[in-house]
Amino acid sequence: MTYCSIFPNVDKQFSCHYCVLILAKEPKRIKIRLTDSTMAILMSLLILTSAATIPISSSSSTSRLIGSANAQTEQDTDGDGLPDDWEENGIPYVGNDGAQHRYILPQADPNRKNLYVEVDYMNGHRPIGGTTVFGAGSAIEDVRRAFRNAAVSNPNTSTGITLFVQLDENITHQDTTTLNDLINNIKPKWFGTAAERADPNNITLLASKRMAFHYAIFAHDQPGNFSGSSGVAERPGMDFLVTLGAPGYAIDPVTNHAVGTRSQQAATFMHELGHNLDLGHGGGDDTNCKPNYFSVMNYLFQFPSLVSSRPLDYSRSALATLNKANLNESSGISQSTPPGLNTTYGPVVTGKGPVFPIAGVPVDWNFNGRTTDTGVNSDINGGYDCGSKIRFPGPGPILAGFNDWNALRYVVSQQALAAQAFEVPIEENISDIRQDRLQLLQGIDNAIQRLIDQSQPNAIMLKPTGIFDTTYIAQLLKTDQLEAAIAELNKLQAKAVAVFGQEAANREVVPQIQNLISTLQQEEPSSSSTPPPPSHHDRIKDRINEVLDRHIAVGGAHGEAAQKIKDRLNDGGSDRHR
Repeated sequence: MTYCSIFPNVDKQFSCHYCVLILAKEPKRIKIRLTDSTMAILMSLLILTSAATIPISSSSSTSRLIGSANAQTEQDTDGDGLPDDWEENGIPYVGNDGAQHRYILPQADPNRKNLYVEVDYMNGHRPIGGTTVFGAGSAIEDVRRAFRNAAVSNPNTSTGITLFVQLDENITHQDTTTLNDLINNIKPKWFGTAAERADPNNITLLASKRMAFHYAIFAHDQPGNFSGSSGVAERPGMDFLVTLGAPGYAIDPVTNHAVGTRSQQAATFMHELGHNLDLGHGGGDDTNCKPNYFSVMNYLFQFPSLVSSRPLDYSRSALATLNKANLNESSGISQSTPPGLNTTYGPVVTGKGPVFPIAGVPVDWNFNGRTTDTGVNSDINGGYDCGSKIRFPGPGPILAGFNDWNALRYVVSQQALAAQAFEVPIEENISDIRQDRLQLLQGIDNAIQRLIDQSQPNAIMLKPTGIFDTTYIAQLLKTDQLEAAIAELNKLQAKAVAVFGQEAANREVVPQIQNLISTLQQEEPSSSSTPPPPSHHDRIKDRINEVLDRHIAVGGAHGEAAQKIKDRLNDGGSDRHR
């Protein structure tokens, strides 16, 4: 028997294009191994696809123009900034006819945290993997998965946040865009779907939507000193830009347009959304480049350009504070959540950093070969890009840990937005990414030099002109010749193993070389923002996802079941949404 590639235990002889409809109309035609968990999934689909339309309840509350006069004090069981009434019945608004209407929030659940973002994109800048359904290869789905796995609890005993992203329209291209331009020109014209803007009640309808939905634009670049910046956002606020179109970012092979990689798009989207949610570059403050703050908000971990294994995540726990003037090596960096995350510290100078310890172990802060010293004074984040042209000394001296997920401010009222002023930071840019590569190469140079010092060096091993000269690799990194750089790094690793032996090389230099190779691989274009026609397999998944999305939008028990099925379908079978 041949089995379906989506539901492995379903006989493929019957038109799997229409497996959902077959289930609904002729379930006996599909043969299923009853001992497999797939049976439960398919039966859930059957229930969903054959269910009658579920009525959405309406409220008899007093007519009002938009929302509620006391929305900030109404019951909000799950603490996501959206009153229970909005999540159960929709946001109330009064139409031109004087009647009360409701803007229904998709997937809303008063007992599980919800977050809403509408995304428009300029021509050539559609998010990678972005279609009507966010599949496993989507930058947006990477972020949605991070929120589903968030370290927050809900009244319904589940964990995580339901991030609803509405990928909407392709809008007019601009070479440069500012945050003020988004707020004052683009948003008034493009916010809301075309159908919502054409609705007879569009003014109050869209005003109600603004109370819950953040608004993001995938744009090209920013002007002046901000050119090359990856994005910008209000903090706190409801609007942000992702701008990965400057020269040097990864090229879309179909459009020949710079768009960034999938990992850069996901990281920037989550970073700028984090600012909307009132997170700074240090979590609760703006002290950047903390080795003890594992968050995409931190420039050390926004992109996987320094620590290739960094998770796409906000910080899950507040690690112990570090005082750069009084460091205890045996304490190192306190244990991370999850345990054993890799961090990086310096200073980034010849003979020292960057190096890449794991959390929860002693650290040689002063690079003297011991991990037992106390009272160490070291500029451990000096030399990194920390949002300032001044790299020494690094931010500090006090570096406080922070728990991001427990501090999110999900929505900001229009009144609060109107009353606050914004300072626009210069965010991570393509020049910083190139500099990160060179800093990692310097770390490799330092590691090789430590091995030379520990051995009995001879003339052929001496730097910078010996067999470990990395000048050519540096030139390749500066000019974005990443494949050639990876080839040279592999040669360098082979030389280190041959000269120093596998054990010594593995201890000092091989992990650093592999880290740089991994960062370069993640910076190469992985897929196009204008993808080729979907495969047969993808078309099947899209049809099933469309059915599931309709039931997810309804909410309730059907919505929860549909979300679980969708998670398993798109995440390779793991049940992440509980």
